[in-house]
Amino acid sequence: MKKLIFTVFLLIFSLSAQAVGTIDYILKSDYEMAYKTAESELMKEKSAQNYYNMCTAVFYFHDFKQAKAYCNSALNILDAQKHPDKELKSDIIMQMGNIYSDYYKNTDVTFDYYKLAKDLKETNPDTDRFSLAGLYTSMGYIYYQTGKRDIAESFYDKALKLCSDDNKKFNFIKADVYSKKAKIYFDEKNYNKAKEYYLLALNELKFSGGYKNIILEASLNENMAKVCEKIGNNKSEIKEYYQKSYELYKTYPKIEFSGKNEKEITMSLKSYPYDVGLNIELGEIMLKNREDNPKVYFDKAIGINPKNADIYLKIAEAYANNYSKEMYFFKIEAQRYIKTAIEIAPYSKEVFIKSAQIYKLLKMEKESQEMLKKAKTLT
Repeated sequence: MKKLIFTVFLLIFSLSAQAVGTIDYILKSDYEMAYKTAESELMKEKSAQNYYNMCTAVFYFHDFKQAKAYCNSALNILDAQKHPDKELKSDIIMQMGNIYSDYYKNTDVTFDYYKLAKDLKETNPDTDRFSLAGLYTSMGYIYYQTGKRDIAESFYDKALKLCSDDNKKFNFIKADVYSKKAKIYFDEKNYNKAKEYYLLALNELKFSGGYKNIILEASLNENMAKVCEKIGNNKSEIKEYYQKSYELYKTYPKIEFSGKNEKEITMSLKSYPYDVGLNIELGEIMLKNREDNPKVYFDKAIGINPKNADIYLKIAEAYANNYSKEMYFFKIEAQRYIKTAIEIAPYSKEVFIKSAQIYKLLKMEKESQEMLKKAKTLT
């Protein structure tokens, strides 16, 4: 499963102790409001809970250094208390494991944090079962990544056993566990079994009530497309899954442009640091003015959702708009981003049409026509 998906689920599984507003926004895929809510609460009170809420909010946007800083602040407050909230502390420790997994790629330290969180949760009679099931799922994933298939499956099964009531949040865990079991079969080239589990995962999402997770659903559709390709299903079915995946990935974040000048955008980014449109907009201004390093802002935009093909196309368009014979490498960069967008959404007519328009800006007529021909085959 893609790293992005793992990140998002680690984040969701560690929400049990958070404020209701933050939980609801994240479980409904409104990540921008989750961030704003967490930030507002932290400004009112510098509590361990509110630092943790901010950690979770920025973790979604892959700002791992900032997430770690918020986690450390929360732990420092709890360590100074005589009777700290054990559930909150276990969630924060679990989140530290997530950070070491995703950012530092350090499996040993990840396991150290997960095991400590596991001990705290299993000895706490008030432990939230949703959070514990999430921890088991995360541990299973890491065990599988390190070649311990049987141990991984035992943790997946332990997670499923905790999902025994009608709480709609548990559908997320069951969907994620089924998707991870599907990956095991996919890696073993048992594609029919993999398809069976991916379908089970998609079915779980249908019963999650008002909760939703865009990234998980998008990933499942993408993996279904890949499984269908391996099995040799008809092209229309493959195209349908790929297109559904693309449509879901591009729903967040929304890419909007302000039309402000460089100074105004820089000021706006202080309040909205994870705004994709503002980051791309500032990057393009830097391209135009030939100043600093616009790639820093383009990379930040991509990091918010690496599977959103539209982000890559917007960046490609920025390079194309500022391409000249003197800045030939802009042409190379634009083509690189177009290629990635097509790899992400190989069955999207919209992506090929937009790519054709960008090639036209680059004065690459042959490539532009090829994109238009491809788009017609996807009608």
